[in-house]
Amino acid sequence: MSHGLSVPIIRANSQNAKAGITLNLSPIHALTDSSEDQAAAKRLDGFSNRWYLDPLYGRSYPQDSLEILGEFAPDVQAGDLDKIAVQTDFIGVNYYMRNLVKHNPAADNGVEFVKSDKDRTDFDWEIYPEGLTELAVRLGSDYQAKEVYITENGSCYDDTMIEGQVNDEKRRKYLELHLEASSEAVKQGAPLMGYFAWSLLDNFEWAEGYSRRFGIVHVDFETQVRTIKSSGKFYQQFLKGNVLD
Repeated sequence: MSHGLSVPIIRANSQNAKAGITLNLSPIHALTDSSEDQAAAKRLDGFSNRWYLDPLYGRSYPQDSLEILGEFAPDVQAGDLDKIAVQTDFIGVNYYMRNLVKHNPAADNGVEFVKSDKDRTDFDWEIYPEGLTELAVRLGSDYQAKEVYITENGSCYDDTMIEGQVNDEKRRKYLELHLEASSEAVKQGAPLMGYFAWSLLDNFEWAEGYSRRFGIVHVDFETQVRTIKSSGKFYQQFLKGNVLD
């Protein structure tokens, strides 16, 4: 509702501004083709993705999620859904990983998260660039989004400074893979218009403080000295058009 009420105010005060919303989205994949695992994936998709996307694009809240919530479902007032579905110019996506799940009656909502055998960051997040492509295509095909921007995408590694340099090859590769996934989304017809790497600097992570580093520029938190990492040099060359031709 706050989003729906804010967009008209933004437009009234800045007529040339583009107004949209950014969501943290993740593809939800079932571990197997069993009906139980598929149903578990659908339930989680309802709460993780469709709960936000459906009302934003005029579909109300997903009925399957409302049925699960029962008496705890939100009290939607007359006219609320029209306000929520205000026309937007773009949707931003913060993408980091997918979720692989299976059915487990003992787990919350009957959904158990499964760890795959794919490579992971030092934050223990699965590296799954294909999920970026999947989301961008889905937003275009299922929701007819006008423009999609990847507003956050990055990786956490325990960087080491050696002789004034940070050779973060894993982060560089992560960026390369997700830029390629962005290109693939465009090839598949997604209205993907931009990509923003997270983050420029090592910073204060909202839940982890200074213990996690996502930056492509290293920050010495004691001295505040900045050092461009190998990933930052790669990204610089990418922006100049010198890589991923």
